[in-house]
Amino acid sequence: MSFPSRHTMRCIGILWIWAMLLPVTHAQNLVPNHSFETYLNCPYVINDFPFTASQWVSAVGTADYFNACMSPGYLSVPDNSHGWQAAHSGDAYVGLYGFVPTFYTRECIQVQLTSPMVADQCYTVGFYVSLADAHCGINHFGAFLSTNAPTSAMGITPQVEWQGTFLSDTMNWVHVLGFFVATGGEQYITIGNFYEDLETQLDPNCLGLQHAYYYVDDVEVVATPVEPFDLDLGGPVTACDSFVIDPGVGNGVFLWSDGSIEPTLTVYTSGTYSVTVSYGCETHEDEIDVTILNIPVVDLPDILPLLCAGDTYTFSVDPGIGFYTWQDGSHDTDYTITGSGMYAVTLDNGCNLSSDFVDVVFLSPPDPFSFGPDFNLCQGMKFLSCLIHQQGIFYGRINLQDLNIRSPPQVLMPSRSAIAVVKYLMKLKSGSSIHPMRNSELIRIPSAPVKRFSLSFHLMKATSFGKTEAPIPIFPFSIQASMP
Repeated sequence: MSFPSRHTMRCIGILWIWAMLLPVTHAQNLVPNHSFETYLNCPYVINDFPFTASQWVSAVGTADYFNACMSPGYLSVPDNSHGWQAAHSGDAYVGLYGFVPTFYTRECIQVQLTSPMVADQCYTVGFYVSLADAHCGINHFGAFLSTNAPTSAMGITPQVEWQGTFLSDTMNWVHVLGFFVATGGEQYITIGNFYEDLETQLDPNCLGLQHAYYYVDDVEVVATPVEPFDLDLGGPVTACDSFVIDPGVGNGVFLWSDGSIEPTLTVYTSGTYSVTVSYGCETHEDEIDVTILNIPVVDLPDILPLLCAGDTYTFSVDPGIGFYTWQDGSHDTDYTITGSGMYAVTLDNGCNLSSDFVDVVFLSPPDPFSFGPDFNLCQGMKFLSCLIHQQGIFYGRINLQDLNIRSPPQVLMPSRSAIAVVKYLMKLKSGSSIHPMRNSELIRIPSAPVKRFSLSFHLMKATSFGKTEAPIPIFPFSIQASMP
């Protein structure tokens, strides 16, 4: 093709797109040579479309004519200079540029109808379109019906225009379809993109040429009787995982609230969905509330507060999302426990099940134990160690260097007491490795000889509780030490 002169183009209107065939109609198609099968000569020179396809002309620019009679060749069908596409019907179709940035390039094809349209008569207007390979789809494409043949796209108002997403299908033929009531006398149909460059958008996901070149086939203008129909989506509805919204209208043009155009809509999330359906120049709208029940989530807390014998704890779960069953067969949403054990709950929302469990320990104070008899601490010793055993369980090793001194300061003075706290003493079975103390400070032993001193310990025992470690206090202990 050769680029036409600069054009400023604008159009407004409504274009409906539908990817399914309507039932075959026996009404007369007013479009002559509607599938471009009739030609004067087999195409052999690009841009000779006005002289080859009978009765059709290029209203704007120089559209191209493709026919299998040229096979093989760059104007052949299905393989040609712009890509590969079999004809929607027969052996031929037309190609035109809908958008070339910077050059204000548009190409529009046009034909005179076999008879003028009748005032107040409803008509079905449509055509099939497919994006050429390695090109990018655009957001505008439509048809204009007029009493006179326009030679420019400037200032016209197409009766049919697309409001959907980008026309980017290179594999299939997309049926662009609409209905409108004629004012009377319309006898020309013009097809193309009528928007200016600033108003035309290329598909942002396209990685191909930043041009929009389309194949066009099977154009129709057919008188259609007005057929009243009812539209009722029903609802509200609740469904598991997904729901198919079916308007129950067999024939028509559909535009859903999400921009899709199929006769039904499958939804996977809760929300309000609407559709506009047109057929036979009658249009209805309706909406439906859909609640989708996905996999439920029940989550018992991983960290529980410190629980001792005689305490209680209550698990609270959301009562509005389903039916609960605890390990004992009860169904409370506020479940109170008083003792150690494994607690589990299953949630059933009518579609799916979800479960969780937690191990709970209610602690009792251990029996008293001692560090043994007093002993002497010799000058120069850096630390004092004690092993703590009780009822065959090894609780850990206490080192003076692991103790936090509260009062007095860290240097031990003769005849003075020091208060120390052992933190996070882990409960380990006999034979296990010694768990290191944490948050510790070193008790410095004075260089000057001291006589007798005592240390008081507030011992903290850590135990496995649920999915964390919770220290518990035991009671104070004292170590008496003296230096010779």
